Amino acid sequence: MNQFINKFYLDARKHPDKYLLALLAFLLPFERIPSFSFAGVTLRPSLFIGGLIILRAIWFVMKFKKFKPNSLMVPLALFVLWLFILIPGSINHMRATQVFIFTLYTSALAVSVGIIYQKQYLAAIIKGLFAGAAATSLFAIFQYFGDLYGLPQTVTGLATRYKWNLFGYARPQATALEPLYFASYLLLPIAVVVSILLFGSYKKSRLLWGLLFLFSLPLFLTVSRGGLLGYIGLALTLVVIYACMPKHRSGKIWPTLAIMLGAYLCSILIITVFHKPIEDTQSKNTGSGSYVSHVTDINENSDSRAMSRALAIDLIKKYPIMGIGPGQFGPATNNNQQAYFGWPIVNNEPLELLAETGVVGFALLLSFFGALVWAAVRILQTKKWQPEHIVVLALLGYLTAQAIQYQTFSTLYVIQLWFAVGLLLGVVGFKAKTNEK
Repeated sequence: MNQFINKFYLDARKHPDKYLLALLAFLLPFERIPSFSFAGVTLRPSLFIGGLIILRAIWFVMKFKKFKPNSLMVPLALFVLWLFILIPGSINHMRATQVFIFTLYTSALAVSVGIIYQKQYLAAIIKGLFAGAAATSLFAIFQYFGDLYGLPQTVTGLATRYKWNLFGYARPQATALEPLYFASYLLLPIAVVVSILLFGSYKKSRLLWGLLFLFSLPLFLTVSRGGLLGYIGLALTLVVIYACMPKHRSGKIWPTLAIMLGAYLCSILIITVFHKPIEDTQSKNTGSGSYVSHVTDINENSDSRAMSRALAIDLIKKYPIMGIGPGQFGPATNNNQQAYFGWPIVNNEPLELLAETGVVGFALLLSFFGALVWAAVRILQTKKWQPEHIVVLALLGYLTAQAIQYQTFSTLYVIQLWFAVGLLLGVVGFKAKTNEK
């Protein structure tokens, strides 16, 4: 035991960045539990670890004089600068400043992850990611059954609005703020697992299949429409990549797809069998009936989100170039009065970006992601196949899934997205070469 501790200590001293990145990967889903609020900001463990990573990146840049800004930084830096320029013209300066700071932090974190990343850290990062996903997935399943059998919220950690009273079953959020955020997070480890199964040389496929099922089941139990659509988009993306890259296949696709479908069917079975019939419900059905009704409800006359989208389109028509300022959709549409549940949002990220930052801001951010994806595709075209290429495929699948899910919710500064961006920046050779070994 002492030998292990000494070895760990020496390795941590030699490679602190590896453990910082692995710890951040583990902490990604812990948004609400554990956390505490201070000055209107939710402080969580990942926030502090991200801060240390940013400090390490600053030290890295100062130490290695050969470091030069990469062209990928230009559109991202201009986007953040554009948000700052829009603050004075905003309706609610406090809200605009908060959104600017959140965006600055997450984008700086992505750049910092890209700067300190080394390929020898990859295994530790993936282990941290899988450990966090496994812990929170098990907790989400516990939430579902714990709420069903009457355990108090102090034990389940489930918010009141996601208890069984609404649909006849709980919508697990695990340690995340919302079920949809938890679903968004789970798409990342799922993408990595599927990519390893299809393109990696990992021999313990049964363990990976088990992880794929474990991560997928709670995603479906969240009953997140965006999460379900993102999951389908992720599967289709990796299937297309699998079909286009026959030379690099290392696993069979059908068992993997069977596990993914099996997790969905299992979630339907669980909700059908384990639910509570309720008399006073906002849904006409309970159990699997309400599940299907919720995820397929696209009737805009009864969907409040349709009204938000219509308001956003009106704002885009009025302020097409500059928008109304970061985070200003809520103040602009609610008389600058914050509602009990928070500021209203569009629940559609492209429309919210266009309404708040205009065509200029939207184009800058789109050009950054376009350049990043293009850099990733170029890396995949190299003849020498490396383990990092598997992660590139996974991250491309995740970005596709996140883009699909962004049609149903609006928060640009979700930390798992920018961690994935930072990891992709590091893998595609974002930083200049240094003399570090």
